[in-house]
Amino acid sequence: MPCAPQWTLHPLQGGLGEHAAAWDGLRRRLFQANPLLDSRFIDELLANFGRQREVLAVLRQDGEIEGMCLLQRKSALVWSSFLPAQMQIGPMLLKDASALPALIRALPGRAMELDLLCNDPDFGDLATTTFKDTHTIDHCLTMHVELAGSFQQYWSARPKKLAQNLDRYRRRAEADGVRQEFRVITDAGDMEATVARYALLEAEGWKGRRGTAVGSSPEQLRFYQRLMRRLAEQGQAIAWELWFNGQLAASRLAIRDGNTLAMLKTTYLESAAAYSPGRELLRRAIEQCFELLPGGRIEFYTDATEDQLRWASGQRWVRHVAFYRSPAARMVATGLRLVRRQLKDDDDVVADRDFAVQVYRHPREFPPAVREFCAESEAVDIEFGADWYANLVDNVFPDHPGVRFYLLLREGRPLAMLPLLANRTRLGWKLQSLGNYYTTLYAPLASANPKCRHLSRLIKAVHRDHPGLISLQLYPLSTDVASFRTLQCALNRAGLACFPYFGFGNWHMRVTTDWARYLQSRDGRQRNTIARMGKKFAADGGRMEIISGSDDVERGIQAYQQVYAASWKQPEPYQNFMPSLIRLCAQRGWLRLGVAWLGDQPVAAQFWTIANGKADIYKLAYDEAYKAYSPGTLLTALLMQQAMDVERVREIDYLIGDDPYKKTWMSARRERWGLVAYNPFSLGGAAGLLMELLGRARRLLKPTAATAVQKQS
Repeated sequence: MPCAPQWTLHPLQGGLGEHAAAWDGLRRRLFQANPLLDSRFIDELLANFGRQREVLAVLRQDGEIEGMCLLQRKSALVWSSFLPAQMQIGPMLLKDASALPALIRALPGRAMELDLLCNDPDFGDLATTTFKDTHTIDHCLTMHVELAGSFQQYWSARPKKLAQNLDRYRRRAEADGVRQEFRVITDAGDMEATVARYALLEAEGWKGRRGTAVGSSPEQLRFYQRLMRRLAEQGQAIAWELWFNGQLAASRLAIRDGNTLAMLKTTYLESAAAYSPGRELLRRAIEQCFELLPGGRIEFYTDATEDQLRWASGQRWVRHVAFYRSPAARMVATGLRLVRRQLKDDDDVVADRDFAVQVYRHPREFPPAVREFCAESEAVDIEFGADWYANLVDNVFPDHPGVRFYLLLREGRPLAMLPLLANRTRLGWKLQSLGNYYTTLYAPLASANPKCRHLSRLIKAVHRDHPGLISLQLYPLSTDVASFRTLQCALNRAGLACFPYFGFGNWHMRVTTDWARYLQSRDGRQRNTIARMGKKFAADGGRMEIISGSDDVERGIQAYQQVYAASWKQPEPYQNFMPSLIRLCAQRGWLRLGVAWLGDQPVAAQFWTIANGKADIYKLAYDEAYKAYSPGTLLTALLMQQAMDVERVREIDYLIGDDPYKKTWMSARRERWGLVAYNPFSLGGAAGLLMELLGRARRLLKPTAATAVQKQS
């Protein structure tokens, strides 16, 4: 019978020492090559930045090493990864998080929290666990370039604007008589001087002014010089330089292991920015890597900007994952963090002049730049667009004084927006995401993945505008996207106590085939119903149509409303919302309104939208007097065929609810969650927080299937 896995702790003295060979052996066995997890890289970090208090945790099962983590004690109750600033990936060799509860128990001093920092999911995804005993923060969106095929194929797949900009910079340099020289340094004897030149160039730029340049401390300069020389001796270090008229204009340092190359550092001469030397050097370096590492990969380990992502073949989130000894320990830790944030003078919203917050009451107030910004979010989902919100405000909240669109700008450019609804109560303000039961998905509006610190600025501005804030509730959210964790992080960073809660199930299907093959995969009874009822319906004079344009939209709305009134459904409380939305979708080309007719009588109607390669099923109803024809089933079949064979969508989505019939059409289920955050420093917020904690404590003491969560936090 196999033995239970056990952790042992080994104090380190400036390096991995006798454990180096085991570390590299486990790394090769569990993962592909990565130079940042090489024992020599770890040794240089420990030698230059270690405090002689680091511990190597080793997991063994049946005599075999199955995991390793490099840790340090942060406080009496908290441990974390050893992660100096020069390390861009956590020094962890673990396939998954299953053994981490045992690790927390093995740490001395009855540790309550274990912070595993910079977890790269490609090297053991530790963030896939439960809400109740973990907390996950998206640290940075890193990127990589796959070196498959040729450089010409890679470059032709980049956005045209990227190549056009580089050509423009190159022509400008030629016109100004700039003589360019590209150098590649691989010899170990040249590495110390190369790093020294790099340090001098970086010191002239913004990193030098901030005191974070390579040459800002002797230890950091020594680290990079020793590391690059040591790895160059094994042919595993490379530096690229671009010189303008005999002056160093840009430099990159990189190390490699197997077929993986990691960019360590990059800098450029700011006075030569008109010629974009950094971008030109990157293009040349990538081109050479296609020759040096065919079929390999370049890892950047950076918090990639929208501009940088244009170079990428792929991207993924590197995360900080906090594990707790128990759910109660997590609650205590959350409370202590909130207190520290309140005591700390961290009002960076006011201090940083690069940022500004604007507030709008209606999308019609948006200037052109903001409407263009909203259009980028609308390209993800139509419910994130200005037109959706305008229809919602006009027909659901026309006289509500609490409609707010909070927009964060950076240097005058829109960065993120939170549409909110503020309600004044006797004890203070309660805020929620702008929406109601018509809303199937909510997210911050952003042109790219928003950062925690940016959304935190926005939430702090909201808080300042609503003194005595009780709570802020955002719903419904997708847990499959980074913005869910980013919102959690931002709410906590803004000094609010944040909790996730389940909203509803969402049945959907990725479309990978055509209608005929899809139908063949359905249950026999379902296929028989479609065939048999289709013949009966047609024989009795039935017909079906799909209305998509504005010409027939009023006739379609009349048929939809007639069917809805004769169905089992309750009357809509906001009578104008759905007709207005149907008209909007017809104008935008999104509308697919299916109507089944028996003679001149509409007997079933379904309101679908198709946009961004996705079909959404918003509303469906049938006249119960004609239930024997199964008109709803026949109409769904028609619209499914339209979506698959004509529109060729990637996904079909039933949006809200776990109704049994949805499972017969769809193939997958996901969940929508909400976040509720309380202000613990207001009377109403403290009362709400207390009730939340008591409710969660009761559920912990008496867990049920309904409260089990299999999502990450």
